[in-house]
Amino acid sequence: MTLLAQAAATDFSTGQTVFWVTAVIMVALALGVLFCRTAVHSAICMVGVMLCLAMMYVSQGAYFIGVVQVVVYTGAVMTLILFIIMMVGVAASDNYLRTRRFLRWGAICAGVFGAIFVA
Repeated sequence: MTLLAQAAATDFSTGQTVFWVTAVIMVALALGVLFCRTAVHSAICMVGVMLCLAMMYVSQGAYFIGVVQVVVYTGAVMTLILFIIMMVGVAASDNYLRTRRFLRWGAICAGVFGAIFVA
C-alpha cells in the first residue's frame, strides 16, 4: 500500500473534521480582516475568527476555554472595539486615501522588516 493510499485510509473523527474545516474558514476570515476596506467589516471578520477559535477549542474537548473565548473575547472585547469604531466615526477611520504616501510606505516597510526579523 502506498503512502498516499495509507493516508487516505485513515479514519478521521468528527472532532478532527470540525477542526480542519474550521481552520480553513478561520484563515479565510483572517484574510478578510486584512483586506476589508472598512473598519466595521474588518471587525466583523475578527468576530468570525474568534468564534471559529472557540469552535476549535470545543472540537478538541476544551469546553470551558471555548465558552470563555465566546463570552470574554467575542462578547466583551469585540463589542468594545465596535463601540470605539462607532464613537470615532466610520468615515474618520476608513479614509485611507487621505493619508500621506510616506506614512503608507513606512508602514509597509516596517511590516516587511518585522517579518524578516521574526523569521
